[in-house]
Amino acid sequence: MRKEKEELMQVQAWMEQKSRRDKLMQMYYRFRMTGIRFWNGLTEKMTDLQTAADPGIDGILVTVGLCIIALLLCVVMKNSLTEFIQSIVSSMTKEASDILKGTRV
Repeated sequence: MRKEKEELMQVQAWMEQKSRRDKLMQMYYRFRMTGIRFWNGLTEKMTDLQTAADPGIDGILVTVGLCIIALLLCVVMKNSLTEFIQSIVSSMTKEASDILKGTRV
């Protein structure tokens, strides 16, 4: 009877140890999964912030760049630019008058 009682106590002690180990393992895995979820969420937010672009900045940069190029063209090529624009305007005026007269098909 005494031996059975000792065996029963050993089994109960083993079960308690097993349940403690199981609880510790569950706590460990919960902690680990929480950390992994936190890290994944953090990296996802960081990549979203890095890839997010201000929608109007591209248009503003293009406009400023084109204005700078136009100013440079006006300053550097003042005479030749004037001649170039005048030749385009005169050719377009000739084409328009030919279309209005009906001589161009």
